[in-house]
Amino acid sequence: MSLIAALTSSSMRLTPKAVCAAAICLALGNPAVLFAQSYPVKPIRIVVTSLKPTPLAPELPTIAESVPGYEVIGWYGLVAPARTPGEIVAKLNVEVLKALQTTEMRDRLVSMGADVASASSPQEFASYLAAQIEQARQLIRESGARPE
Repeated sequence: MSLIAALTSSSMRLTPKAVCAAAICLALGNPAVLFAQSYPVKPIRIVVTSLKPTPLAPELPTIAESVPGYEVIGWYGLVAPARTPGEIVAKLNVEVLKALQTTEMRDRLVSMGADVASASSPQEFASYLAAQIEQARQLIRESGARPE
């Protein structure tokens, strides 16, 4: 079950053609595309999949405007090994945040299509990561998928 199917109580299903077409759009730097279920696959609306409009394409609506709660974004995070002392984690966080504030780093990330997120603490990132894992766990449970 996909997140959009769960939030809309629909039985929509991604087909390989739809996944391939979406991958091509993303590879070309286009925002995510929501596809109709019919064959041939036809785009029905171009939207961004973040909760808020992106400064990279402010004219595009969010899918959350039509499907409240829907958010699927790519993100990066830095993690340290378990039991890394808190003072080391704090120091790494300070240095990474400094780097993210430089014009050079921000320009580089934007040139790769990244919407540079606001700064977060290690605790905020841990909460975000836990929520992402729980969302995936719930979708897998609801789909009935089982390891083979």
